[in-house]
Amino acid sequence: MKIIPWDQIKLKNWRLIYSEDDQFKNFEYLKLVQKPDRVNGVHLISPFELKTINNVMRGVLSSKRSGYLPDKLTSLSGLLEPGWSSMSWAIPYIVVENEKNQFDRRHTLKNIIELITIYGYNIPCVYGAEYERVWTEDPDDIINDLSTESITMIAGMWGNNNGPVPADTKDHNFIGLSCYIIRKEEETKFGKGYLTNDETIKDILIAMGAMTRYKRNESFVKNMVTRIRQSLEDVNSKSHLPAINNVGLEDQVKEFMRENSEWGKDNTENDEFFFSMRTYTDKTNITNATAEEILAAAVRKENLNRKYKTDKLTKIMMYNLKNAENTTAIVSARKKLMETLKNRWELKRDSAYIPVYEKLKPGVFEEKTLSDLNFEIWFYPQIQGETEPILQPFI
Repeated sequence: MKIIPWDQIKLKNWRLIYSEDDQFKNFEYLKLVQKPDRVNGVHLISPFELKTINNVMRGVLSSKRSGYLPDKLTSLSGLLEPGWSSMSWAIPYIVVENEKNQFDRRHTLKNIIELITIYGYNIPCVYGAEYERVWTEDPDDIINDLSTESITMIAGMWGNNNGPVPADTKDHNFIGLSCYIIRKEEETKFGKGYLTNDETIKDILIAMGAMTRYKRNESFVKNMVTRIRQSLEDVNSKSHLPAINNVGLEDQVKEFMRENSEWGKDNTENDEFFFSMRTYTDKTNITNATAEEILAAAVRKENLNRKYKTDKLTKIMMYNLKNAENTTAIVSARKKLMETLKNRWELKRDSAYIPVYEKLKPGVFEEKTLSDLNFEIWFYPQIQGETEPILQPFI
């Protein structure tokens, strides 16, 4: 691998071949723009010309206000200090209303801007690659009808799956992004429920590269489709369904965690995970207390990871004991818990970092969102049709 020093960033040093290195060449809904003054579509561009779109596929939302710099960005910054890696594809972007919206290599751009604004590096330009929107010839292709913003987010997930470390893309990334896109598209264009069906959800996952990521494991992708649809359905849509597993519920949860190979007993750990089980309810005061306990536990576990240089994921199994026979209350309590977790986290984060935000140049850092904490919330199956615990994405 050759490093191109920042003061030697020139088109003549661009050695990559488009047909081999453009990770979006097989993405059906974008096309690399070719112009005479570009080398295989690549050209020089100031990093400050690029605007970063919401990085929902990684659980990070960019903001006009400065945010928290995650550990991943810190390590990447060290790799970028000497210059541009000759093995890296250019920073991809699409022009929308005269703005150059970057849709992949977000962490790379953030770190480059940090090197310039914080450490005084002279980086007048980087390698960029402009793409334009295209449509497939299939008249029934629902992806063609999505907004350009949604297409670029889908492309960002495609890029993650076709990047150096596709294993970094997890199922909850697919689930969270799919829910975000469908909710937004239904609110702004299609109407509630129009896209919330198994066929459309699967089409979106395929467009993101899910079949490639999971080696065409149809059953796994089908499971993700079900989890996405369940997440999108509103509270009343399940009110007619009976509750299940409501007899001896606590013992069922304990037995499941003890016997399942992907889990362990409450308050135990192995080489990869911390395990925990907690109750939840639709009562606001109890939900607030539960959210506080979960956030405190997640932060404590992250501190242990830092102390012992590990990367263990905290898996929390939630079950509703108080409302075990009330389907509507179960669904409502789940939604309330996730919203409370998000709101409580953002309140704590913003309070702690306001003095820092005021002193930093806006747009340099990314805010640490709830999904940046290394933990997962799983809901034990308690409604007819649920056959296994449900991983709840953070939106």
